[in-house]
Amino acid sequence: MPKLTLDRWERQFCEEALSDNVKLFRDHLKMLEIDADPREMLAGTVIAVTVGCSYYKIDGRPLAPLLEMQTYDPAKAPEDVKYVFTFVSYKGLARILLPSNIGMIDLADLLMCPLTSYHRIWVTRTDEGFLSDDDLVHLEREITYDLRFDYSEKELDLGFDGSYGDRLWVGVCENDEDDEDVE
Repeated sequence: MPKLTLDRWERQFCEEALSDNVKLFRDHLKMLEIDADPREMLAGTVIAVTVGCSYYKIDGRPLAPLLEMQTYDPAKAPEDVKYVFTFVSYKGLARILLPSNIGMIDLADLLMCPLTSYHRIWVTRTDEGFLSDDDLVHLEREITYDLRFDYSEKELDLGFDGSYGDRLWVGVCENDEDDEDVE
């Protein structure tokens, strides 16, 4: 099979989602208790993957490994894909599938980009199982490292809640650098 290109990926991804009437996205949003149109997630996912690929190109990395992970049905993703990252913003939703090495996508790049900026991330497992304590520790460490590489604690507040069992909530709040601490 020829290398997966962004255009080929988008066409295939959208065809699968639309032929399923975006049922997998609808079910995923319902599980996360997010009241939104699943087609919004389809559009947002295409944008987020496109933005991620843009940064890959800037870094000189091949797109195929990232694109091959982004299957509409997480059960059809490559074996090493473990997590579903659902990004929630005031503009929409996006879903990206990642391996244990979540560094395949730069969370800070997505946060900085006006097209993909988000304020919340929900992380679930592709197999829909519960997140273990090791998963929670690993995810919190990796997400914090990624975002703190570009943002200081003064610039960005992070919050984590793993009490849901089957998902991790990550709150992300950018602080206005011009604001002074009020005492």
